[in-house]
Amino acid sequence: MGKRKFRLEQHRKNEERVQRSLIVSVPREMVDISVSSSLTITLPSPSACPVSIPLAVISECVVPSLERLTCNLSLLNPFPAWTVVSRYPSLVLLKFQIHGSGISVNVNRTINYCVSIHQELNWSFSLQNRTVHSDVCSMLRFLPTIINSIGKLKYVLDKLDGAYLCGGNPDRHLLQQWHYNASTLHGLSGNRSAVLDDSLFLDFPTIRHKQCEMLLQGDIAGHPVRCSVCSSYRRSTLLPQTRCMANHAESNRVNYRYQPVPLLATRLLKLRKEIKRKSIQLSRLKAKVSLNCEASGVMVDEQLHSDLKAICGSLPDSTDVLKMYPKDSFFNIFWQQQMQAAAKKDARMMRWHPLMIRWCLSLRHKSSGAYEALRDSGCLKLPSQRTLRDYTHYIEAKCGFSVEVDFMLQKAAKVESCPERDKCTILLLDEMYIREDLVYNKHSGEMVGFTNLGSINNHLADFEKSVVSGHDSSPSLAKTMAVFMVRGLFTSLQFPYVHFACTNLCGDQMYDPLWEAIWRIENCGLKVLGVTLDGASVNRSLVKLHQSPSDPIPYRTKNPFSGDNRYLYFFSDVPHLVKTVRNCFMSSRRSLWCKGKNIWWSHVKKFYNEDSSAGMGLRMVPKLKYEHLHISSFSAMRVDLAAQVLSESVSQALHLTGGDEASETAHFIGLMDKFFDALNVHNFSHGARALKPFQMPYTSRTDFRLKWLKEDFLGYLKAWKASVEQRIELTKTEQNLMLLSAETQLGLEMTCMSFLELVPYLFSMPDVQSFLSQRLCQDPLERFFGLQRQRGGVHENPNVVEFAKNTQALRVVKSVCKSSSLGNCRRGPVELANMDELCEPLPKRRRTSGKRSDHATSRQLTSSALEQTETSNGTTTLVSSNASHDNSLTVTCAPVMENELIMGSALYRAMHALLEDDTRLLSTNASVAIHKMAESACQWISAHPNESKSMETTVSSMLQKCMPKSRSIKQHQMWSRYHKLRISPEYVGAWKTFLDNLETVHTATFSPMVYQYVGHFMFKEMVKSHYAVHTSTNADCGLTCPEMYALRYSAGYVPRALKKKLERCKSKKYLLNCLDDMLTSDDAVQCDSTDWIDCIDRGGLTFVNSLTFEVFIAMELEIRSQLQGCKPVNFLTDIAPTVKNNEDVLFFWSMLSSNWDEESSTALFQMVVDLWLTVRGYSYTSAWIEKYKVSQKKSTQKSKGIRKQL
Repeated sequence: MGKRKFRLEQHRKNEERVQRSLIVSVPREMVDISVSSSLTITLPSPSACPVSIPLAVISECVVPSLERLTCNLSLLNPFPAWTVVSRYPSLVLLKFQIHGSGISVNVNRTINYCVSIHQELNWSFSLQNRTVHSDVCSMLRFLPTIINSIGKLKYVLDKLDGAYLCGGNPDRHLLQQWHYNASTLHGLSGNRSAVLDDSLFLDFPTIRHKQCEMLLQGDIAGHPVRCSVCSSYRRSTLLPQTRCMANHAESNRVNYRYQPVPLLATRLLKLRKEIKRKSIQLSRLKAKVSLNCEASGVMVDEQLHSDLKAICGSLPDSTDVLKMYPKDSFFNIFWQQQMQAAAKKDARMMRWHPLMIRWCLSLRHKSSGAYEALRDSGCLKLPSQRTLRDYTHYIEAKCGFSVEVDFMLQKAAKVESCPERDKCTILLLDEMYIREDLVYNKHSGEMVGFTNLGSINNHLADFEKSVVSGHDSSPSLAKTMAVFMVRGLFTSLQFPYVHFACTNLCGDQMYDPLWEAIWRIENCGLKVLGVTLDGASVNRSLVKLHQSPSDPIPYRTKNPFSGDNRYLYFFSDVPHLVKTVRNCFMSSRRSLWCKGKNIWWSHVKKFYNEDSSAGMGLRMVPKLKYEHLHISSFSAMRVDLAAQVLSESVSQALHLTGGDEASETAHFIGLMDKFFDALNVHNFSHGARALKPFQMPYTSRTDFRLKWLKEDFLGYLKAWKASVEQRIELTKTEQNLMLLSAETQLGLEMTCMSFLELVPYLFSMPDVQSFLSQRLCQDPLERFFGLQRQRGGVHENPNVVEFAKNTQALRVVKSVCKSSSLGNCRRGPVELANMDELCEPLPKRRRTSGKRSDHATSRQLTSSALEQTETSNGTTTLVSSNASHDNSLTVTCAPVMENELIMGSALYRAMHALLEDDTRLLSTNASVAIHKMAESACQWISAHPNESKSMETTVSSMLQKCMPKSRSIKQHQMWSRYHKLRISPEYVGAWKTFLDNLETVHTATFSPMVYQYVGHFMFKEMVKSHYAVHTSTNADCGLTCPEMYALRYSAGYVPRALKKKLERCKSKKYLLNCLDDMLTSDDAVQCDSTDWIDCIDRGGLTFVNSLTFEVFIAMELEIRSQLQGCKPVNFLTDIAPTVKNNEDVLFFWSMLSSNWDEESSTALFQMVVDLWLTVRGYSYTSAWIEKYKVSQKKSTQKSKGIRKQL
């Protein structure tokens, strides 16, 4: 294409040289040359002496009027093919010629071209007495609108001579259908958008659109035969008929709505004959039945006749079935949906109720095979699994935080409409073992399965590995999944909020995810009042990070994000505490002793033996069984066994039968029973039914149980410890063995002290009348883990991808999905009482014809929630479409600063990061206040760089004190110092002074969440710079001989797969010819890399040519250079740009596509690179996991979980 343009340009310059050399003789009195618009040269001599003037000068002269243009035309006559006709008040140029088209030309007809130049020197064009407007014909838009010189006129006429005519749509079946319906084509009901044109040049008429361009630019060869408007009209007309013919060829179902009229008439005749034949057949069968009844029929008496008639009439109707159940009940909705689905001829027309979708998801969660078998049986009409996936895969299922999940949390908690007390929540934290595995996600380009605890924790982990091993080490596969669940204290909210893939988790690693989760939850409009954890060492280490010098027990800390100095309380899960107390009680290593008496497990065993020795079934404590006293590895995890041993009935039995020897044991068991009842109140009626006052709901801040916990229970633990410490003849180790374990005692004291402060705070809130203490337990999170294991069946441990997908499905199902009856928690009923919540519409993923990833859906969700508008001063206004009228979010981002002092400021970067954080999409009061303050801060920093630098120096000096003096890794010490700093009065006062200055300049509401986010951002930058990780890059290595064999084999797969894909995509079929150029010809030269293909080819492999193979070699070398590091690599965001910009890849591809047009080359290059990266992503992931199995000497295949093995 470039050489052709160069030759045309040279030819044009040669013609201009020839025209400049031409001389024309003009009489002097007729010469009036206007050289420019402001300078006119006039020779007024009346003599007839001619003046020699170059022709190019006259052609380029600008004339002031139509008369002068007509005079110059008459002098020069530069267009012999055009006839000049002066028709007042216009100048008309006519041309009659046979002109080509892309279809066929009638040589007996000529085409009338007419160019009319008007008095204002504007012009119009008509074709065969039909005016062609510039707003319709795209070619005329690029021509000059005013013709005031011979040169411009020549340019216009040359363009018209080089154009060719649109051929329209001369298809015979379209013309036949046109004659049946003269007003419009069938299928375009009432829209007269096309006309029948038989007046031009074709051998037969053609159908063209009313907005047809008529003229097309360029020559006929290599161009389409019709304009884009007629082509679009052709596609819209033929597509329904093509689909109808394709469906008719594949199945018996035909949509006759788009059938041509002649075919419909033929079908009508066939149907009439069929109806007549069936009528005759029916009459014959009726006559045959009548004859059989007369010949062999049996008469019944009147009584039997009436009985049979009553039986047939008593069958229930469908409406009667619906009347049996309440209108809004699940059963009523279920039968309505079944009747609607049975009446649909096409299952795709069914619109399923949200409650049905949730119920079907719960069934599929039990077993996909059982659900599919139920659908295939036909007894029930259920949605397909593809439909269910559209609901569960609405957003991307991944680890870490996501604004889409924040939206789901807001919707589940009903933040906009709920009262203030319903916003009180608690955060549940626990870990679950998962299966080590690595999976490639082709939509995001990530290898999913590595540990991921956030950017700062990942950075510190990389630094630690580099220090320990001396070089970059491979990333670690995740073994556990840490989950944060949000639970409402006064609502049924149980929302799995976020999960992190981790291995060998430490308490300091959970600090950053914990407080980021609290920050985002508070930003959603909820209040986080506490955190519940089990007694694992990781959780104890996390709690100790928040210990203040004034509190000997780390049971609370100030919530730095609350504006009312609210505390965050830590709770140890009460069921776990009961199990650990039982384990200490039964441990053979310990010999519990208190106040001179023993607390022994043997006392309970002795009572059990005496109570069950008779063997006749009459027992004092019938619930006490063999399993309670002989604990196995699996039964040690059961809470019910521990609670039934430490129960009131066992305590009273020991008091009665054990004597003074077992009195302290009985007293200890009684205290633990009351403690468990007081902190495990799960409903409002159980305490009254069981006549146990400690299980009654809390109704006031002065409840008697609070006094009992403080004085009796905690007092007993302190007295127990004091009595043991008084035995100075024992060593410290021996004293510890006479007490509960330090971890258990810490959990009991921490939980009691937090509970004693939380309950009065709750009852200080308006509208709080009662409280159930079981809301502080981890039972919902344990049930969630049970549902995760339940999805895997026997192989109960999922991998990271399966865990994320199951989590997203369980968020949609909500309370419909029942936990296992064999689980470790109390199995509650299916909560279908709140039908309004379960019947709310569910978001659904849109289906597209092309490949659509979960990333695209997530981007659609976030982009639809936020609209951007740009103001005149260069700022950007973000308007949240989710915001209500009373609380709308309109944030004006500060314009980008070019001042290096401002751009290099950590304070400005932190404020700008807050302004661009995805939580700006949330329309809560907290989110609006935060981003308005961030906007004000960005504007103030840009206007006062020196003052902001002083504030940055102050904050940096405070944060620097939290860093260890050496580069040794002391994360626990670092995070502990940082937390003490962020809640200290000095730190808060410095930020408040800075933000108060902003409030005086920009009226923005003060929010502590602003400076806590900014300070945390600055601290993480400081940590990353202090613990810098230097990645080492290995030398690039070439391809070995086996790898060349494999590359040649795999390279042939790419064009083969693309060919199959393009054959199904009609809009890209033009690329098929380009794909053929990538393959080998018959006389291709064989090389060594084809030996392997020759050995294994059975006739179905595809061979690529040498240039194509060079492209794949260049891509492979670039991919290998990117994979040399040890960090996880994203194939789409990290590798794809480098491959597409690699010089060798582009060079060989340009040689391969030298005969293609630019559009085809670019499109096919993108498709080849994307498909090859997908292939390499899967293969590299498989190779990595194989290398890991060899090094660890273990398999990552599915196997029975530990619970199944036990």
